[in-house]
Amino acid sequence: MLITFALVVALSMAGEKMPWLATHIAIPFILLTGWWAGRLAGGLWSRGERDIKRWQVPLCWIAPASLGLLALLTLRTSIAVNYKNYDYATEFIDYAHGAPGVKWALADIAAIANHTGAGQDLKIAYDDEVSWPMTRRSRLRC
Repeated sequence: MLITFALVVALSMAGEKMPWLATHIAIPFILLTGWWAGRLAGGLWSRGERDIKRWQVPLCWIAPASLGLLALLTLRTSIAVNYKNYDYATEFIDYAHGAPGVKWALADIAAIANHTGAGQDLKIAYDDEVSWPMTRRSRLRC
């Protein structure tokens, strides 16, 4: 519990807010949730059916159903991000992902360079309105 609190405080104060730092916060909370769910389930079943209160019975069904629903939503998001929309930044998980237009434009430029025979000597003009993937990728190819 103390480690979880310390991680939340330390990583919240850290200047770098990146997705992989969320893992360090999530794992202790996952362990605490598992411990709490085990105590809840163990307490309900160890006392016997006669001591279970009416409001606790739906909880025995709601908690696993909620976890199952969240697992299905996680599976849906994983499939959408990794297979369906892998090249487009349409999901919230893609926070720094370029669109495929840059790759298409560079492929067209390479085709023009090959067609004209200029190869790597083809001059490409662009201004400061071009986004960072274009400038970075065109430098790598030249």
